Amino acid sequence: MQKYLILLLFVIIELQTSKAEIISYMPERIDYNQVIVRGDSIIAYGNEGVVFLTHNNGKKWQKVRVFDIGDIPKIFDEGDKLIAFRDNGEISLSKDYGLSWKSISRLKDSVHTIIKYPEGY
Repeated sequence: MQKYLILLLFVIIELQTSKAEIISYMPERIDYNQVIVRGDSIIAYGNEGVVFLTHNNGKKWQKVRVFDIGDIPKIFDEGDKLIAFRDNGEISLSKDYGLSWKSISRLKDSVHTIIKYPEGY
């Protein structure tokens, strides 16, 4: 009887380990400036010119490059588009809620804070 219990225990352990998922992670060195949340989507941004985003409540995250490098002091959620500002004055646009970005303009000065007014930024 004891042999059968030990055998059963080994079978249960083998079944559990064969179904186990391997979880790996890569630490990111980023200082976050802000987080945008809309529905199931979360976008976190800060330095290094990247955003981290999820469109399924955090189950799967993506790292997306907005700018080659630099701090992202502000991203505005305009409903159908996102507008990102870089600290050197570069401006990028996303029409797919952060999955891809296109540089659209560049200010003639560096920026630290961006304020949105009814007539613009």
